[in-house]
Amino acid sequence: MSSQAQMTGTRRNFLRTIGMCACGCSVLLGQTRNLLAADCIPSVDGGIKLSDKRIGTWAWAKETGGRLHPSQRDAVLREMLKAQARCAADLSRPARDAIAKMDIDLIRVPDSALAKKVESHVSKLSPASLTNHVHRTYYWGSLLAQADGARIDDEELFYVAALLHDLGITDQHRCAHEHIGDFSVDGGVAAHDFLVGEGVTQERADAAAEAIVLHVQIVGEEFGAMAKYLQDGAWTDLSCLRASEIPVDQARKVFKQHPALDIRKMFGEFAIEEITKRPDTRFAVAAQAGQQVGAPQLFPWPDRPEKIG
Repeated sequence: MSSQAQMTGTRRNFLRTIGMCACGCSVLLGQTRNLLAADCIPSVDGGIKLSDKRIGTWAWAKETGGRLHPSQRDAVLREMLKAQARCAADLSRPARDAIAKMDIDLIRVPDSALAKKVESHVSKLSPASLTNHVHRTYYWGSLLAQADGARIDDEELFYVAALLHDLGITDQHRCAHEHIGDFSVDGGVAAHDFLVGEGVTQERADAAAEAIVLHVQIVGEEFGAMAKYLQDGAWTDLSCLRASEIPVDQARKVFKQHPALDIRKMFGEFAIEEITKRPDTRFAVAAQAGQQVGAPQLFPWPDRPEKIG
């Protein structure tokens, strides 16, 4: 198959994924559960497994600019499919007691000087739909951490990382560096530079940048709670990854504060451009995987949040 035909298929697959969330199609749980049971996606050999803290880390991003070696693409694809299969299988479990205890009113949004500066910075660079998306990412991540009984030690840093995580989509930072080939790395560098410029320590800035770079792949707590719930929050908002775990009343409150607007259209257009120009990235691999995970009782989310409930 030609590279052009492969890319056409990838674009079609990604648009189908966007359409799944918009139209309310169900997740193919049976197939994903069978995938897990049969273990038909082999483990990654050769030291390039996502869980080895190599691919997606800040050190990896600075070295590679976010570009995958051709030998890594299939390995990353297998890991993403395995992770998505696990998430889909999780949706079939009885609702956990912790989910019923989710409460947006328990979330204390940081109001520090740094938080205020980040809010202002993001709103100046981002269209309203993207600004609302990054705020919802923070709320979904916080609610899911509640459900999991997880603790995010640096709550201020989690908040500012969530708000800064899509700077790589903005006009100012998109493809701002020739050596970078991944929008999440564009965003990680932009966030790191901003935070250091505001007096944040190198260690905290590195941690925020790494969480931002990691948000385009499905990660576990081995990368730290901040990275896991930033990724969970972002994918829940745009791919409905764990949306079925968010109680309807809590989802309605979040959308009332930060409405979806045209995020689906905006992100869909960006995604097609990104995977066309940068096919050797984890984001392009995620599009190839199809991201066939969703939230049946909340569909269509977030395009028509008035339908929630």
